[in-house]
Amino acid sequence: MSRSAQLTAHRAAASALWELLRVDGPYREAWKQVARKEHLSAANGKVNVEAVRRLVLDRLWERGEFDSDPRSHENWQRRPWKDRIYGVANGRRLSIGTLEAFILAFGVSDDEAEPLRALHAGDGLPSPD
Repeated sequence: MSRSAQLTAHRAAASALWELLRVDGPYREAWKQVARKEHLSAANGKVNVEAVRRLVLDRLWERGEFDSDPRSHENWQRRPWKDRIYGVANGRRLSIGTLEAFILAFGVSDDEAEPLRALHAGDGLPSPD
């Protein structure tokens, strides 16, 4: 797959993933619960990026994915995750590692995770003429 096609696939997967968080359902409710708890905005049908970041970091921390608490202001792992999540929110980039972290953190069902993985891999995208 060409670099251009790869970027297109990753952007399409980022958009599809963000749409899962935007529409009513368990994934939206998960980040909205964090937003309420942390007094973050959850209005206007928009996904609160900070609530998503906190949820992902919390769930990964709970599963032992980090050596130290990534939510700590001193932790060097905070910034890369902020950049990763904003990249998904803006539909610009999505690595397979970030996709898998979202799937794990939100408990995305296999029925919804597999199409995201396939889209990320470039399956189902129109081939260049």
